[in-house]
Amino acid sequence: EQVTVFFVTTALFNLLVDERLGIFRYIRKVLFGGEQVSVEHSRQALAYASKDKIIHVYGPTETTVYATYYDIDRIEPTARTVPIGGPISHTAVYILDSGLKPVPIGIPGEIYIGGDGTARGYLNRLE
Repeated sequence: EQVTVFFVTTALFNLLVDERLGIFRYIRKVLFGGEQVSVEHSRQALAYASKDKIIHVYGPTETTVYATYYDIDRIEPTARTVPIGGPISHTAVYILDSGLKPVPIGIPGEIYIGGDGTARGYLNRLE
């Protein structure tokens, strides 16, 4: 059986780009995440993959693997990052200030994630 879809860590994605770039011609979908994204590795993979093949996913452990996704279909020449994208189904993502109020786009804040995939049991625990 030939692999057509796979989900790997960012480190493994980068290694595949460095060592086996040609595989991106034959893969239907690649999902990767877990670490900061290398714009250059993403750009190189895109040169071999067709549109809607490469998906960056983001999520802390408490969100059961990932909570957001971003279809990488192009990367601007001046890009320094790859977005984490928008929430998956049944998930809400907010950027809030220290008072738990939403911040405007472009203003730093903390990410808050809620929904069906969020682990329970952390609220009001001592650790």
